[in-house]
Amino acid sequence: INNNINNNNISRPTSPGPDSPDLNNTNILSLCESIVKLLKSTKCYDLIPVSGKIVVLDTHLSVKGAFVALLENEVKSAPLWDPLSQSYVGLLTISDFILFLIFGFQHSSRFPPSDLEKTKINSWRKLTSNSREIQNLIYITPDESLFTALNKLLTFHIHRLPVLDENNKSVIYIISHHKIINFILKSKIGEQLLNCTDTVTSLHIGTYTNIITAQTSTRCIEILQLISKSKISSVPILDEKTQKLVYIYSNYDITQIAKSSSNHSYFSTLENEVLYQKKTLRKSSNFDHDKKITTNNNNNNNNNNNNNNNNKDSSNEEEIRGGMVLDVERREGVEELRIGRIMEKFGGSKGGGGRVVMVDGGGRVRGVVSQSDVLSWIMGMGEGGEERERWEREREEEEKLRT
Repeated sequence: INNNINNNNISRPTSPGPDSPDLNNTNILSLCESIVKLLKSTKCYDLIPVSGKIVVLDTHLSVKGAFVALLENEVKSAPLWDPLSQSYVGLLTISDFILFLIFGFQHSSRFPPSDLEKTKINSWRKLTSNSREIQNLIYITPDESLFTALNKLLTFHIHRLPVLDENNKSVIYIISHHKIINFILKSKIGEQLLNCTDTVTSLHIGTYTNIITAQTSTRCIEILQLISKSKISSVPILDEKTQKLVYIYSNYDITQIAKSSSNHSYFSTLENEVLYQKKTLRKSSNFDHDKKITTNNNNNNNNNNNNNNNNKDSSNEEEIRGGMVLDVERREGVEELRIGRIMEKFGGSKGGGGRVVMVDGGGRVRGVVSQSDVLSWIMGMGEGGEERERWEREREEEEKLRT
C-alpha cells in the first residue's frame, strides 16, 4: 500500500524555542542543556513535512515480496498492517531481512529456502518468536516531543520510529537518528555545536578499543551475524595482510543480496559468501589496497584541475555506502578530533552514513563514532544523566590538579 500523505490538515502547534546559550560564554554542559530543552519543547509535528509517502505492508504478503517492495520503493522500513486486527503490528526494516537471512541459513535443512521465502510475514514472525523478541509497533504520536521520540529510539535500540496519528490510525512519518541530528544542526544551537572545540575522546563519545571489524575473507553470513548481534549498521572490512580499511559492509550490501537474488533464492547467494563479498569489493572503486584514503577536498599541492578531480574522488571516499571515512591523521588526530567535526560529517550525510570510521595516515581503523553515540551522549549530559555526572567529576579533578 502506497500512502501519499498530505499533512496540510494536521494541526501544527507552535513549539516554543529554548533560550540560546551565550555564544561568547558557553561550555559543553550548557550547550547540551539547550539541546535537550530544544528537543523537549519541540513536537514531532515540527519534523513532519507537508507531504510525503509511506509504504505500508500487509502481513499476509510473502517475506520475499515484502523486501522486494522495500527495494522498489527505495525505503528502508515499512509499517506492518494486520487486516484481521485492523491495526499496525510492527515495522519491517533491513534488520528483519538480516534476521531472515540468518534464520534461513541456519535452518536450511528444516525449511527449504523456496518455501521459507514464500512464507507470509505474520507466519514468519510466529515462526521466529522463540529465537527473538517479537515487538509490537513501537510508535509516537505527533503531539509528543522529540525528546520522547529520541528516548524511545535509544531505549529500544531502534533506528526508526513511526509517528502514528491515532485519530485516523495512520502512520504519517518515520523519525530516525539522522532526522533528529539534522533538526538540531539547522537550529541556532546547531551552529554552536558545529563550532564546539571539545574533543570526542575527552567527551567519551565513540569506540576506540575492541572495534568490531572483519577481514576480506570473512564469510558474508558471519558479517550479517556480527551486525545483528552487535546491533550496528555497518562493519569495517580490513585487508588481511595490511589491516588497512578497504570497505565498509553496510545495509547497502545487504539490499544488494536481495537485488542479486531476484531470480533465485536469497540463500543461494549466501552459499557463495566469500565469492560474493569479493565481487562486491572489486566493484567498489572508492577503496583500493594501495590507495590512501583521504577526506581533504582542498589539496594545496595540486593544481586547480587536479583539485577538481580530487574533490570528486574525495567526496566518494568521504561518504561510503553505510558509513563515512575520516582521515584523522591528515587533520587533527583522534585525540584532537572535535565533536563539531563529527557533527559536520553527520550533517553532510544523506542519511546513509550512520557511522564515521576514523583511520590514520596508513588507512588503519582508529575509532568509530555513530549517530546514536552522539545522541546518547547528549541525552546523558542532561539533568541527572550519567555522562553529566562523569563530566562534572572530571572537571572537579582537573580543578584539584590546578590548585
